[in-house]
Amino acid sequence: MKRFHFNLEKALKLREYREKETKIDLGRAVGALTRIEQAIDAATEERSAAVAERFSTGFSVSDILTFDHYVQRLDAAKAQLTLDAEKAAARVEDARGVYLEASRDRKILSNVKERREKEYHKDMLAEETKVLDDIAGGSKSRRLINGIAEAPTQAAGAESGGTVPGSLISAGSCFLDERPISARKIISNERD
Repeated sequence: MKRFHFNLEKALKLREYREKETKIDLGRAVGALTRIEQAIDAATEERSAAVAERFSTGFSVSDILTFDHYVQRLDAAKAQLTLDAEKAAARVEDARGVYLEASRDRKILSNVKERREKEYHKDMLAEETKVLDDIAGGSKSRRLINGIAEAPTQAAGAESGGTVPGSLISAGSCFLDERPISARKIISNERD
């Protein structure tokens, strides 16, 4: 049996490659968003620590102003990081859409390949069955032909006192009708 060959294999490989590349791009976008979210969390914790330290005792007015400026800078950095996170989230959604589209395109061709492979194997099985049936039918035909060729000699033996084998008698009327007339007479006489 020859191997299955899918005509669109190169297109399938290209779609698999595109899917892999878009998956990597999605991973990069998610990684960038995660880093920004971690930076926001770090800025929030740092701001909380600075505010708590500001209200502790023993600081001069200039130290308190320095803390206030530091907290304002942390708030501005956090606001910028929040904007960056929104942009990164939009990039993640875009990358996810591109990945899903590439994945869908690859799955379509994969399903076509699987379907054609199943059809191919089904057709090959049917063809093998047909060949095997022909082989089996050919040997049966040869046995039938050999049986017909032997029948006149056996019939001649029956006329001279021999007997016709029971398998030839029970083979069916179709088989018996193909015999020479003398063989049919002998068989019909034995039945009576």
